[in-house]
Amino acid sequence: MGGRKTDLVIIDGNLNDKGYVNNVLRPIVVPFSEQHYVCLMHDNARLHTARLTQAFLNRHDINVLPLPACFSDINPI
Repeated sequence: MGGRKTDLVIIDGNLNDKGYVNNVLRPIVVPFSEQHYVCLMHDNARLHTARLTQAFLNRHDINVLPLPACFSDINPI
């Protein structure tokens, strides 16, 4: 993002909404968003659409691009 980078998060196994919030959003995205403008691009994976994730993003004023899951320009499948 404009030459700025976050730490790489390696997930061993499957990721659910709690893991996404606790291992990605809280320790990586929130501190980064306090220093820079952040707008995430999510697909409709369950961990992205879960109430827990959505509530966390809203509580921390983190924006998400309003794109459909099968937007042909970014998801040719």
